[in-house]
Amino acid sequence: MYAATWSSFDELLEAEAVSPERLHLFSGRGGSGLWAARFSPGDYLVMGDEVGGLPQGLLDRFVNRQVRVPMVPEPSARSLNLSTCTGIVVYEALRQIEKGQPPGTSG
Repeated sequence: MYAATWSSFDELLEAEAVSPERLHLFSGRGGSGLWAARFSPGDYLVMGDEVGGLPQGLLDRFVNRQVRVPMVPEPSARSLNLSTCTGIVVYEALRQIEKGQPPGTSG
């Protein structure tokens, strides 16, 4: 794993040759719920900022890659903050990836 800074999202996609199938864009209005999402090593988990979320242009561009963190019961207003949602998403992605590992290979 490494850290990098990109001048734009498009620069990241081009430099890393990211296919849309590797993207998971998280939005409170995402079409599919987190429990339906399938994560693999090398996927990109894309979160927006705390107040505005992801830019509408990005959401419009990747409509089929939007995921939401479900709240039970589903409230009329969102109340999970960005860090809480990120923790939930990363934990679920790691759980799925570890579950796919052969026994005795996790560290």
